[in-house]
Amino acid sequence: MMKLGLYGASGFGKEVYDIALRINKKDPRWDEIFFVDDNPNIDNTYNNSRLFSMDSMLEEFDHNTIEIVISIGEPVIRKKLFNRIKSNRIKLATLVDPSALISVTASMGEGVIVAPFSNITCSTVLGCNVVINAHTTVGHDITIGDHTVVSTNVTIGGNSVIGKESFVGLGAQTKENLSVGSEVIIGMGSIVFKDIPDKMIAMGNPARPLRRNENKKVF
Repeated sequence: MMKLGLYGASGFGKEVYDIALRINKKDPRWDEIFFVDDNPNIDNTYNNSRLFSMDSMLEEFDHNTIEIVISIGEPVIRKKLFNRIKSNRIKLATLVDPSALISVTASMGEGVIVAPFSNITCSTVLGCNVVINAHTTVGHDITIGDHTVVSTNVTIGGNSVIGKESFVGLGAQTKENLSVGSEVIIGMGSIVFKDIPDKMIAMGNPARPLRRNENKKVF
């Protein structure tokens, strides 16, 4: 059996750990689930799991025996770690919580995380390394670009596009037939009625672009 590394050992990492446990209980895939984090000050022993830096993990395991999922909610960091994992020829795992509803016509790239009680409906395309958090609905014929993070309790109306490396905040809603650009931040609770161009921070009801997303940082 393979081993699963969760790249990111903070709060979201623990949530992803619980998703992995539920997956493993239903369909055993890994004989160990551990954390990977390059922050020397972090001390995570959640559920008595082991913690490695990326370098120490590569020393400990043959890369053919492990797969990794990125358990950090910052799109720009997700992209950086994704590229690092690929450069080390390590497989990226895709984690879909058993409680999620996934259409048979939906497709997902490598490294995707779908959290509990989410609904991914028909003809949806989730790019590589996308996160769909809990209780979120992604409507029909939607494309979400690589490394984008969609928060909890979000509703995305059908026939829409969300670009790469974007972030949709808690409880936001978007109207159908919209385009949200790449490197966009949608503030929590926002109601989006109109297209949002690339590299903008937008919020409110109705949501409107307030300023450019210069530093590409959410948290």
